[in-house]
Amino acid sequence: MKKKPTHFEFLKKEKVDYLSRLRIIKKNLIHIDDIPEGIARIDLLESEPYLGQYGKITKIIIIYKVNQENNQVKYSAYITFSNEFEAALTILCLDSLLVEGRAIRTFFGTTKYCDYFLNKKICPNLDKCSFLHQFTNDNNIIIDSNNSFSYQDHLNLAKKIFDASNLKAKYLSEKIIQLK
Repeated sequence: MKKKPTHFEFLKKEKVDYLSRLRIIKKNLIHIDDIPEGIARIDLLESEPYLGQYGKITKIIIIYKVNQENNQVKYSAYITFSNEFEAALTILCLDSLLVEGRAIRTFFGTTKYCDYFLNKKICPNLDKCSFLHQFTNDNNIIIDSNNSFSYQDHLNLAKKIFDASNLKAKYLSEKIIQLK
């Protein structure tokens, strides 16, 4: 005979279901939407003239979707930087930049909790898994179906990270020296 779940077990499953639907802003990850085809290449994006100038890139994933109506391909990319300052700097520098007649839009990327983690199992893809394997701290912004996070919210978060960083003064002084 199957044992009826206790109230505690039911709440636990309910919490796991809730946590599995959350999107968590990953502050060192950015998403660039609608990249022109000519620059939608990993080697180009990570180079110094492009995104490499903003910091150390640890991972780039390029995604493309084909519009079935007009057969046009739309490219986007997820770029992981070594820290949140570099990601924030990239978002602020690329905001509304015109590239091949298109205004670039950058956002912080989001992730989810790994289902294996939430179910207290070992993830078989732990070293390559893009999902979270530990609970976030209270400083991370969590997005669920009751919350929205606008483009302006992404820019405000980038400004907050940039302003709070002690690297700001160092970065600006290095750029001034380079200009001289």
